[in-house]
Amino acid sequence: MSSETPAIRNNKIKSLISELDAIPEGQPGSKTFEDWCHKAIRICFAKGLRNVELKANKLAKSRRDVVATNLGEGDVWRRIYDDYGTRQVTFEVKNYKDLKASDYQQIQSYLTGEYGRLAFAITRDDSVDLYANRDVEWVRDIYANHNALIIKLTAKYICKLLHKLRSPQKHDDVNNAIHQLLDTYTRLYITGQTATAKKRKKKGKKKKAR
Repeated sequence: MSSETPAIRNNKIKSLISELDAIPEGQPGSKTFEDWCHKAIRICFAKGLRNVELKANKLAKSRRDVVATNLGEGDVWRRIYDDYGTRQVTFEVKNYKDLKASDYQQIQSYLTGEYGRLAFAITRDDSVDLYANRDVEWVRDIYANHNALIIKLTAKYICKLLHKLRSPQKHDDVNNAIHQLLDTYTRLYITGQTATAKKRKKKGKKKKAR
C-alpha cells in the first residue's frame, strides 16, 4: 500500500475495520475471518514482514493460517528473530473467543526449524489479557517445557493497531505495541506473576484478578 495516497490508504483501513463486525464468530464466519486477518496483518506489519500468505493448516487442510517472512526489519521483528529464531511467523487464526489448552499445544507443535519458538494466535476475544488459572498456566507450561512463546492477539486489538496507522505520526505505535506485549509476557506471565491476569466469573463475565 506504500504507493497509495494517504486518503486511499485511510479509506481502505477504515473499510477493513468496519468489516469485522459483520463477520460471525465460529464456523459460519471462519473463511471470511481468515481473509480478514490476512489483509489486516499485511497492513499492520507491512514494514516488518514480507510475503504474507494464507496457508493451509497442517492438521486441518480446510482451515488456513497466516504465515509471513520475518527479515528482521524494524526493531520488534529483529527482537523476535534474535530471541526466538522465528524467520517464518505464524498467526494461527481462531474465529472464537476462548483458546483451549489443545489450541496452545497445537500451535506449539508447528514451532520447528524456520518457524522458531514464537507464534501468535488471533481470537475473537475482547482483550489480549490472559486469564488466570488457564491461559497463563498454559503459556507458562509451554515456555518452561519447550522454551517457546504463544502470544494471544485479538481482532479488536488488531483494529486498534489499524486505527493508529491512519495517523502518520502514530506509525511507530504499532511497533511499540508489540514490544509491550512481549515485555508483558516476559515480565509477567512466564515469571509466575498473575496479579493482572484476568479471571472469569461464573456467569461468563471477566474481571481482573486481585
